[in-house]
Amino acid sequence: MTTTNRKRFKEKADSATRPAPLKGMLSLSPKELRIKLGLTQGGFWSPVGVSQSGGSRYESGRKLPAAISALLHLVHIEGVDLSSIKGQHTLVGRYLSEQDPEMYAKLLKAAQDSQC
Repeated sequence: MTTTNRKRFKEKADSATRPAPLKGMLSLSPKELRIKLGLTQGGFWSPVGVSQSGGSRYESGRKLPAAISALLHLVHIEGVDLSSIKGQHTLVGRYLSEQDPEMYAKLLKAAQDSQC
């Protein structure tokens, strides 16, 4: 094997051992979570942009991409409404949490209390 090929295969092997940052977001299978929440396939999958038939395929054993798993976690476990998220919201939140953590904590608590 040439040096170039050895280097190329070594890089692939190295990247394969690094954990994916979004892996393992769901502790249950999507089907188990959907049934536990009492949702139809359409009601469970549509908030994350997956069709009912696509969701059915994931529930039947097709590999669930890490990004879809993360979205399911955000929507169905954390209660995030993806349609309300805008990039500037996260930018402002991150800036405030870094610049004034006390104010960020105070505003976060107030926002959480107002959702009750």
